[in-house]
Amino acid sequence: MKKTIFTIFISVIYLNLSFSQALVIDAGVDKYICMNSTGFQPGSGIGGSPTIISGVPPFEIKWETQQSIGSAVFTASDFLNDTTSANPLFIDFGFPPMTFYITVKDGLNQIAKDTIIVNLSSYSIIPEPNIQYITAGDTTIISPNLFGGVPPISYSWSPNYNISDTSSSMPNVWPSQSTTYQCTITDAVGCVNTENINYATVNVWPVNTKQTLIEDLKIYPNPTQDYLVIKLEKGEIQHLKITDMSGRIILQQSKVINNQIDISHLVSGTYILKVEDEKGSIGSFQILKQ
Repeated sequence: MKKTIFTIFISVIYLNLSFSQALVIDAGVDKYICMNSTGFQPGSGIGGSPTIISGVPPFEIKWETQQSIGSAVFTASDFLNDTTSANPLFIDFGFPPMTFYITVKDGLNQIAKDTIIVNLSSYSIIPEPNIQYITAGDTTIISPNLFGGVPPISYSWSPNYNISDTSSSMPNVWPSQSTTYQCTITDAVGCVNTENINYATVNVWPVNTKQTLIEDLKIYPNPTQDYLVIKLEKGEIQHLKITDMSGRIILQQSKVINNQIDISHLVSGTYILKVEDEKGSIGSFQILKQ
């Protein structure tokens, strides 16, 4: 039998197909934002590094959050400088912790979402001047004029001059001349006070120039529950402070309004009141808060 052989030619067409990875995003790790009394420290933003890991551009980005205060409702645009940026920066902060949601849509209409929780580490300045007055040879206790941060807090005082412990929150100092001690504070999450405002100044009077206001100054009632009347018969009061018996400063002010100071907020106990007039004369008195 004659064999018939069929030859079949198969033409294979290779198609140039474009394959893309699935859209993947990263809102970043949960974190603390550092803030001083003057605002947020550099790098106070959110988002991953990078935020968009894969997908097909162009990308549409949307950050969202919501907080209510009474009848007012605040959204991401109240807290972030650009809710369509991959790494927006904070312009304000609500009640911590805050949860932010990011949604990204790519050029193939793929959608991915992620979440980040943000806490706040902030420092605030005590408004009263952090100034003390001692006589040469005396010792006093200094403390920072900033408070806040995430505990535990680390302290570093400079200069290392006549000070008991540069890492203490309230070291003893005994300068022989007027000295300003600067304190750098670092909290548990690495937020550092970056302002040159955290200091304690100790003014020192030479022993032979110290004068007293004991005879010219009247302080009453003592004991008292709320207000203390302070009258200087000659001259004008330029500065006063109240310390507890350990030397910790409780109150400082540069003027006395209407010859009164309000100590109603102090807890009951014994305190030391120190007053200075415009000539540098000083007086030190023990007062009792009931």
